[in-house]
Amino acid sequence: MSIISEQLTFNQYTGDDVTTVYNYTFYIREEANIAVYVLETGESPADDTTRIASSAYIVVGAGIPGGGTVTFNTAPASGAIVTLKRAAPYSSDTDFSTP
Repeated sequence: MSIISEQLTFNQYTGDDVTTVYNYTFYIREEANIAVYVLETGESPADDTTRIASSAYIVVGAGIPGGGTVTFNTAPASGAIVTLKRAAPYSSDTDFSTP
């Protein structure tokens, strides 16, 4: 029997109006399995309205256990909270049958 280790499923950073590349340290199977949020100073994280369209960044490292990078087309503003969160679907490639 194997044990599945606990893994961090998000990374959070503070924008500085210069940095465009941010690391994520968790596994994603494909680029669509990451959600990117930028919360500008003074905004409330009430819902997903802070989620950034995938056309605003590039994901590198999908399929690599140690994670990869998200590169923004434009650097997040100074003081903005950048959150990179795993957003994998809850499914399994294995079908389990009951006796």
